[in-house]
Amino acid sequence: MYDLKNQEAKDAIYDLSKPAFNKLKKAAQLTNFAGTSELSFDGTPVVFVGDCVFVVNSGVVHYLGAIYYGSSMYGCDNANEGAEAVVLPKGKRKKENKSAPFLIVNNGDNPTGDYAPVECHPTLSFQCVAQLLEIKGTEDEQTNEAAKLFVNGTLRIIDYTFDDRIRLTKEEKMLFKKNKKLKAPLGYTLVGGDEWHCSSTVLFCDVRTEKFYLCGQDEGSYYGVELVKGVKTIRQAFNALTPKDARVKGTQRQGEWFIVPVKTLPFSNTKGIPSHTIPVMKGDLVLPKDHPDSHDHTVDADRIVIIPEVSPRSGVYAQGKQYTGCVCHDDHEEVGFDGWVTFIHNLARKSVSVEGVD
Repeated sequence: MYDLKNQEAKDAIYDLSKPAFNKLKKAAQLTNFAGTSELSFDGTPVVFVGDCVFVVNSGVVHYLGAIYYGSSMYGCDNANEGAEAVVLPKGKRKKENKSAPFLIVNNGDNPTGDYAPVECHPTLSFQCVAQLLEIKGTEDEQTNEAAKLFVNGTLRIIDYTFDDRIRLTKEEKMLFKKNKKLKAPLGYTLVGGDEWHCSSTVLFCDVRTEKFYLCGQDEGSYYGVELVKGVKTIRQAFNALTPKDARVKGTQRQGEWFIVPVKTLPFSNTKGIPSHTIPVMKGDLVLPKDHPDSHDHTVDADRIVIIPEVSPRSGVYAQGKQYTGCVCHDDHEEVGFDGWVTFIHNLARKSVSVEGVD
């Protein structure tokens, strides 16, 4: 065993032949980690991810440095504070990772920028988890506490999906070229006009409160939501987030809002002046926000009407002509609409997000 706290061990690694170095590197890969390693740092196991090395301290993975064959080591003096991942001996496996000794849960926030998420293992934002659970402290303290909750079993992973891409069918490509709106598979986003993309999504519960949470990625931001009820699969979680009134043909989504076509208006529209409402507006309107710091979902339309309605319905109705209507947001693609639509919020009990997804 080579202990990187010891200079003699570092020198011994430097003197290894290339085949011997590659053998050591392969044996010490995080994907092969089963509790011990040929490398250590002051007695704590050390693993490779690419050319970088990480300590695995009580199931929590922290960045240490980098080791390249035939050259000096980078770092390897102190472990970084923020958790990059966790390893779970009893974590749920799927056919894609059933041979792995432990389940690896990647932290998509990537505190140091040097951790490459391990494929065929789930990824989520530890910061989103910390926000959902209202963990206090610095960012590193929040991240580490969230990681520890997974390791000690307080947070139990129920289901997860891997990063996935589906090529558009010939029919979908033809519709896209004609600027027709495509219906996305559940949980997928259109990317580049030629494929659907679904990032890794994780469903977990807090065994203390029996609350269920879903964390994933949507158009460049990690998100986390608290569900209104317990579910067993990712698909059930997405269904639990979708209001019944939003499950109609032509519905579009932007973040937490569904843009739903309306055939029958719930107000008088005889002369274009609805009854029991505020006056008809034209221009911009910001939809209600989950948090004061959240970015605006701004509706721009020919006519906007607001009537009293019960959540999750916003009570906002907007009319656009020949796609003059649209909903804009800093983190999401603009959504256009033609005719009357209304806006219905998802059924999350609580929502958080973290920007900066690569």
